[in-house]
Amino acid sequence: MLDRDDNLSASVGPLGPKGAKPAAAGNDLSMLEALFAEPSLSQRQLAREVGLPLSKAHFVLRRLIEKGLVKVQNVRDSKHKMGYLYVLTPRGLEAKAKLTYRFLQRTAADYQSMRDRVEKILGAAILAARTSSNGSVAVCLLGGGPLGEVVIDVIALRQDAVIVTDVDLARVAVLIDPDASRPRHSNLTLVDFA
Repeated sequence: MLDRDDNLSASVGPLGPKGAKPAAAGNDLSMLEALFAEPSLSQRQLAREVGLPLSKAHFVLRRLIEKGLVKVQNVRDSKHKMGYLYVLTPRGLEAKAKLTYRFLQRTAADYQSMRDRVEKILGAAILAARTSSNGSVAVCLLGGGPLGEVVIDVIALRQDAVIVTDVDLARVAVLIDPDASRPRHSNLTLVDFA
């Protein structure tokens, strides 16, 4: 465990290293995760695994080694020519856990923000599409993916809307896929998230 006076505690802020951009924290986390899963990766394989140019991966790896988060072990019987293992130190494991926790916090906050926006926009569209009857408003999704799943979740919690698959039966169309064709119904409320 690290104590309050430890350098890592002082150098890791809420988004990774103090003063670092979230991308730097993301690079650190990606690299720590890759090395945790496979310490025998060569730097070239590591760069490919984390999606960085080789020079950037070398820079990030060197920084992690200098911070004491990764230890280099020379291994003769390695399948790689140089024979190095990049092993996470106890500090590296703790940093990986902290970065993972912060990443999950940011992701959850981003998801909630996206869901709130979808609820607000979709709620206004459903209200605008309401007829004089008290029945549910039919909503058709045009597209899918993660945003489509959020829209489905939001509609599932509403009592005044149902999902339909036929756009001709819908009063509201939610355009998620930018390649989907736009419906041409005049009585259709279109929500464009594409």
